[in-house]
Amino acid sequence: MFKQIIKKLSGSNVNEKQQLDPCINNNCTELEVNHWIIDDFILKKIIPITGINPFPLCELSLLVTTIAVLKPTQIFEWGTNIGKSARIFHESCLEFNLQTVIHSIDLPDDVDHNEHPHNQRGLLVRDKKNVKLHHFMNHMKENI
Repeated sequence: MFKQIIKKLSGSNVNEKQQLDPCINNNCTELEVNHWIIDDFILKKIIPITGINPFPLCELSLLVTTIAVLKPTQIFEWGTNIGKSARIFHESCLEFNLQTVIHSIDLPDDVDHNEHPHNQRGLLVRDKKNVKLHHFMNHMKENI
């Protein structure tokens, strides 16, 4: 049923071949964007890959909007897990034609934690060249 809802909602007027900049006013101090473009992207590209857990639609919109407006060259995130947020960052950067390197930091595979996916860590971004996976403890040991 969820897929049927997405199909109905994603029938927007945004031309799939045309890459649109969702930023309305680049000189504005607020995050002013065309939410039709943002929402269309989220419905057609993000949700089929990552779903809506752990990020509700409003948070997905905020993540994508922030990337579209700020156009970062580097993104640093911690708590990789299987790589959902890193994949959202990756797909957003592709969509808006940004050359961004995403650094995702997590615990090493041999550290036990109730949310650590161990060998599934970074599963959604392992093959993405602009996403760099780091083990936190290994970097700490090198710098001590």
